[in-house]
Amino acid sequence: MRAPGPGVPVTPSPRETSGYVPRSGSYSVPLGLGIIHPDVTPLQNFLKSLSPDIYPEGLVTGYFGPLTERAVGRFQIKHGLAKPGDPAFGYVGPKTRAKINQILGL
Repeated sequence: MRAPGPGVPVTPSPRETSGYVPRSGSYSVPLGLGIIHPDVTPLQNFLKSLSPDIYPEGLVTGYFGPLTERAVGRFQIKHGLAKPGDPAFGYVGPKTRAKINQILGL
């Protein structure tokens, strides 16, 4: 990495910062069980950065599997977005994406 000029803030790369949550863009596509998509990794990092009660396993694999689905469900319960038995439970649809984007300030 090249050193910036005087007065230019330095933003650490993801590899340089533990617990880094990518903020390169807002979540804009639905994400659910079985999906492999570029947004899954930042979603998992986001869930991992929250309370350990949300995503205790903290695995960042890029695959939206059952652990990620359960973590999304816990996030939805915490924020009143869905509850077990709802069709959207564990699925990153419009309401869940909007809440994640709001938390990330996007």
